[in-house]
Amino acid sequence: MTRKKGTDKMSDLQWIDKHIRLNKNLAKHLLKPSKVVYNANAWTPLKLISIGFFTQMYTTIIKGYFDRWLYCGIFSGCGLNYIENRIYFPGSSFFAINSSIDNPFHKMYFIDSNKKRIKALTKRLEYVEREIEDFSFLGSTEESRCQYMTFSDDYGKFIDETDIFDLLDEEDTRTHALVVIDPEGFEMKWDDLKRFFHYPCDIIFVYMTSEIKRTWGKALKSRDFAIKNMNGLFGGSSWKQAIEGDDLLPIFIIQIEGLNKIVKTIRVKKSKSSFYYDLLVITRPTRGGNPWLSAVDQLKSRIERSGSSMVKASLDYLEGKRGRLDDFFPINR
Repeated sequence: MTRKKGTDKMSDLQWIDKHIRLNKNLAKHLLKPSKVVYNANAWTPLKLISIGFFTQMYTTIIKGYFDRWLYCGIFSGCGLNYIENRIYFPGSSFFAINSSIDNPFHKMYFIDSNKKRIKALTKRLEYVEREIEDFSFLGSTEESRCQYMTFSDDYGKFIDETDIFDLLDEEDTRTHALVVIDPEGFEMKWDDLKRFFHYPCDIIFVYMTSEIKRTWGKALKSRDFAIKNMNGLFGGSSWKQAIEGDDLLPIFIIQIEGLNKIVKTIRVKKSKSSFYYDLLVITRPTRGGNPWLSAVDQLKSRIERSGSSMVKASLDYLEGKRGRLDDFFPINR
């Protein structure tokens, strides 16, 4: 996941190729301890590459300001995706680990209430710790350079019972956390999300835009389950201010910004379709003006110019099914 000199001169397709190629070998290792996979779509790598990009940037910068940094992955899944029934690709947990090799987290928490998935993730973590030298910094004990912990409970129980907030609250050790929240829909509630805002955290929240817009339409028709889901996500009835579905995301962002936060969005989309979701990068303002957010803007441009069709083209190319002009006439942007 290490960025190389000249990366910014790559075409978007070359850039995607590079990230898929770098992670294919890791995926092969992750298949050995467990056959459990998450069947994912062609746009999923764009989300995972974004998480990896941000994690590397985060761990590089944070070491200059804090003594200890933590990772919290809520809805971590099983650790391995099967993309379009074509290629195995690491999950967000391993993108976070792989992207932080140079500056490992001191502690990593992985949470998923699906016991089959979290069991598979645990086996994979144990395997890479034991079998892959680059991941030897991982361990399940307190003596480990980077201690990992997996939880099969509901994330609300994890939030109530874990030590993460105690660590973030310690006065003698400056501690910060990167929190990645990757729900499939409405699993995350506003009141629980808001708890993290009171602590030194950066958050990547996957806001399921298309699904939320559809549910909003059903809520307007007085469907009880839809109203309950909208109230849970927004922490009340603020969603009712929306005149059309596209108003919902700005309303949600304004709520977050009202708690002294900065929000950047990155849209991940299915090509030639109305389906998409948004990655919300949430941080708090700094005295220096958060200059590192310019890198998030560059990432946003890359990802939003891309789409599932570009990922499929990359898979075709890497599988030898199709050549392209980039081989002969490199494209710079």
